[in-house]
Amino acid sequence: MSELSSFCIEIKKIIGESPTLTIENARKVIKTLNDFLYTNYPEIGYTEALGETFAYVSDFHKYWKANYKEILNATVDENNCVKVAEKLHDIFILTEGKAFSNIWDTCGLSSEEICRVRFLSANQDFRGSRNFNELAEIYIGDHSIFDAESISKEPESFVKALKLSNLSQNDKRISYAKNIAEFVLKYKCTPFEIIAKFNNDVYDLRNALIQCNGAGYGNKKA
Repeated sequence: MSELSSFCIEIKKIIGESPTLTIENARKVIKTLNDFLYTNYPEIGYTEALGETFAYVSDFHKYWKANYKEILNATVDENNCVKVAEKLHDIFILTEGKAFSNIWDTCGLSSEEICRVRFLSANQDFRGSRNFNELAEIYIGDHSIFDAESISKEPESFVKALKLSNLSQNDKRISYAKNIAEFVLKYKCTPFEIIAKFNNDVYDLRNALIQCNGAGYGNKKA
C-alpha cells in the first residue's frame, strides 16, 4: 500500500459517512494532513539528490519521489515549441534584437558592468542579501569595490562594502567572495570576457563554476 493510500484511509476513518465535520474531527483531519506532508520519523528512509543523501521529509515526500513522473506526465509539444520559436525569431529580426535587450532595470550600468557586479556578487544572494539596485548604487559610488584582485586580497572588505557583514554566515560570505575573485583572476580577463575562455560554451562555464570549490556556485546558482 502506498503512502498516499494510507493517508486517504486515515482521512476516511475520521470523516466517516457524515456530510459535515465536527470541530474535533476537523482537528484530526488537519493533524493527519500535517503529518502526511511534513512529519519525519526514523523509519521513513533516505533518498539521494545532487550527489548527497537526505532523509525523506515526510510520507508525501517519499510518495512523490516514487510517483512524480506518472502524476505530472510532463510532455513537450514540439510543434508548439517551433511555432513559438518562429514568432520570437520574427520579432528578433524585425527589431534587430532590441526587443530582448532591456527586460529589467540596468540602473544605468553597461552590460559589461552588470556582468562584473553580478558575477562577483551573485553567490552572496542568500538570507537577506542586497538587491541589484543596491549593488549598482555601491558600484557607481566606487568601481574599485568590484575589482577582482582587491576582492581576492581583502574579501572581508568586499563583504563589508556590500553591507553584508551583519548578516548570517559571514565566514561563508568571505570565502565565496575570495574564491570567485580568484576564479576570475585565473583566466586573466574581466567577467564579461570570461565566456570566451570557454569557447562561448555556457554549459562548460557553468560546470567550471560548480567545480570551483568554495565559490558558492552550486547547480542552481551557476
